[in-house]
Amino acid sequence: MIVNEILGCIAQALHGEFGDGYAIYDEMKEQELKEPCFFVFSLSAPDSLVLGIRDSSERHYRPMQFGIQYFPAEHNRKSECNDVADRLCECLEWIEASDGPLIGDGMDRAYSDGVLTFTLSYSLYTLRRSEKTAMGSLEQGTTVKE
Repeated sequence: MIVNEILGCIAQALHGEFGDGYAIYDEMKEQELKEPCFFVFSLSAPDSLVLGIRDSSERHYRPMQFGIQYFPAEHNRKSECNDVADRLCECLEWIEASDGPLIGDGMDRAYSDGVLTFTLSYSLYTLRRSEKTAMGSLEQGTTVKE
């Protein structure tokens, strides 16, 4: 759910920056691409348990990496990709998720075969409630020596 929400937030940010003239896809449709367009996808979404929480919650660290491919219009492909990459850095630096803003980090760009591939990460902590069985009763007795 978190990955899909962030993908949706990225798509919203792209639409806000580039408008209706650019199609945004979340599934690759090689035959039906209408250029210029973006293809947004998740690269990795690891989940690590963070130790040290004392209550009935488990804290998890999620450094998720996402990719955006940009398929430019036919003229001045490399120049257009460079301009789009700069705009992507600006519009994806902060995105608004349901739990608050997320900061984009580790932004990178690569141009190959006429396509721009832009990668970035959004890291967050999640809190999961877990049902833990309480220990049964404990009886303790003490005696005093005279």
